[in-house]
Amino acid sequence: MCHERDDGSLSARSHHGHAGGLGAESVGPGGDPAGCSQRHSLVEVNCVVVGLDTHFSYAKLIKATNYARREGTLFIATNQDTELPTGTGIFLPGTGTLVGAVSIGARRTPIVVGKPNPAMFEVIQRKYGLRPERTLMVGDRLDTDIAFGPVTGMKSLLVLTGISSLRDVPCKVTVGGKELIVVPDFYLHSIKDLGDAIVASQAEH
Repeated sequence: MCHERDDGSLSARSHHGHAGGLGAESVGPGGDPAGCSQRHSLVEVNCVVVGLDTHFSYAKLIKATNYARREGTLFIATNQDTELPTGTGIFLPGTGTLVGAVSIGARRTPIVVGKPNPAMFEVIQRKYGLRPERTLMVGDRLDTDIAFGPVTGMKSLLVLTGISSLRDVPCKVTVGGKELIVVPDFYLHSIKDLGDAIVASQAEH
């Protein structure tokens, strides 16, 4: 059992312990939807950020959409991943499904800061002086990880132990209103193969 405090935080954990075997402790549904529908239940916020929430609920959706609808409120999404691999053959809905729910309800398109949008790279580049022409983007998703390569000027390496396979190549992605045909520069079965290749290359020299 749990209840929501006036400030929107939750004061108790669910008696169910863990949510669906995901290893995350449940904190309940996020309040009573009837209570969330009252105007006085909303506080002043300047920004709505939607990320992965394995305890997403209708009550949280009510608040997020109403906050995001307010004029001047910044609406940000951490990423738009459609699904998450588990290694068991079962895929979990990703952050993109939650972003979609809030976006439709708020009638707004969020600013996406995660891959393949360049905002994340620009921050890293400024901080560490990263040179894209000397950097390899490694990932298991064509529409986010691998698309991040050409968007930022990096080469890309697809590993085949996650979401995407060679059957998915090429992949169409829209970034900043422009359609991009994504094809990885390289591919390997797993990240271990990359490590083995680096070790072998160093041994040769």
